[in-house]
Amino acid sequence: MSNITDVKSQILSAFDNRLHKKFRKPLALFLRDPLVPREEKLDFLGALSLKDSEYFMETIYPGIPYQFGKLTILELIEMDEHMLKKYCFMEGEDIKTVFIGSILDKKTTTSGRIFLTNYRIIVCGTQITRSAQKKVQVGGPSLTGMLVRSGITRHRKAIRKAITKAFHKELAERNLGEWGYYFPI
Repeated sequence: MSNITDVKSQILSAFDNRLHKKFRKPLALFLRDPLVPREEKLDFLGALSLKDSEYFMETIYPGIPYQFGKLTILELIEMDEHMLKKYCFMEGEDIKTVFIGSILDKKTTTSGRIFLTNYRIIVCGTQITRSAQKKVQVGGPSLTGMLVRSGITRHRKAIRKAITKAFHKELAERNLGEWGYYFPI
């Protein structure tokens, strides 16, 4: 790989200008470069996450395991732990336990390495949005029942969205990055 500093500058420039097609290949080459220490690679990713965590989570985070090449579960956990502790944790936050699993809600399935902290659940892995289409049931619940459930569901979604928005706002105010998918406790 050519000069690492030039490659980092190229990636940063494309990231800042939201040109994800321009930074994907150089980023993959940088992350797979055997001459660059893993901690330097992670620190660069941490800096990107701090710059714009929402854009980072949309464009870079989903492909990270593939861009690093083959990593064992233990290597992934070590990588996740490094990133969370150095760039994402709030003061006083610490890991209580780590395990492999999935968190399901009505619209998403989030699977991978689950970190339980004293403030939140963090899933480092993948998040899949399930289709909103459902099969029509013949002789199903009454219209009134469906409207009541729909109102309750909307209310729950609004509360969850407000909690998540407040949580993300607090992370932004504290200049913390994002790594994985967060679920407040």
